[in-house]
Amino acid sequence: MMKSDPAWAGYYRETEPSRRRQLLYQLVEQAPDDSANPLRIRLFELRHTDPQNPDHEIDRILWQCVSFIQVCASARFFRNRARKDVEASLSAIGYDEMSGYSDPGERAMYWEIRNGARRYFKTCSDSGYHRALFGLVSSSDYDRFRQMKKDVREMTVVLSERLRYFDRLRIWNQAVIDEYGLADPQGAAELRKEIPFV
Repeated sequence: MMKSDPAWAGYYRETEPSRRRQLLYQLVEQAPDDSANPLRIRLFELRHTDPQNPDHEIDRILWQCVSFIQVCASARFFRNRARKDVEASLSAIGYDEMSGYSDPGERAMYWEIRNGARRYFKTCSDSGYHRALFGLVSSSDYDRFRQMKKDVREMTVVLSERLRYFDRLRIWNQAVIDEYGLADPQGAAELRKEIPFV
C-alpha cells in the first residue's frame, strides 16, 4: 500500500465530487507542495468533468471499474480490441501523465484510482447490486460480497492476465486491490498472490 500525505487523507476519503473539488483547491493552497498538485488538479478534471456539459459531474474511474469487467470478458477472444479499450480508458483518466511527476505522481494516481474504487464499492453495498431473477429479487449480503470479490478479480488479475498487462496496470491493480482489502483483507491477500508487482 502506498502512503498518503496526511494532509490529503480527507480528500482521498471523500467520494462526493463537488465536495472533493472544494477540498482539492483548499489543499492546493494550504498543504505542502510535493510537486504533484498540477497532476491532482488534472486528474480531478479528467475524472469528473464532462466535456460535452461541464456542469454535469461524471466519474470516469467509477465507469472504468464497470467497463473493465466487460472488457475482461471480451479479452478472452478479442485481445487486441480489449487492449485498445483499456488504453482509451487509461488515457481518459490521465494514467500516463503520472510518469512526468515521479513518485509523487504515482502516489497521486494510486490514491485517485483508490478513491474511484471506494466509490464503486459503495455502490456494491446497495441492495440493487447483483440482483437475481432479472432484477426482481435483491441479493443477500453474502451474494453481494462474493460478487464484489469476483468483480475485483476480473478488473485486476484476470484482465491483466488476458492482456498480458501486469506491468501496465500495476498502479490500477494495486489501488483497486488495496481498497478492496479494507472490506476483505484475506481476499485481497489472495488476489495479491495472483498478481506480480503488487
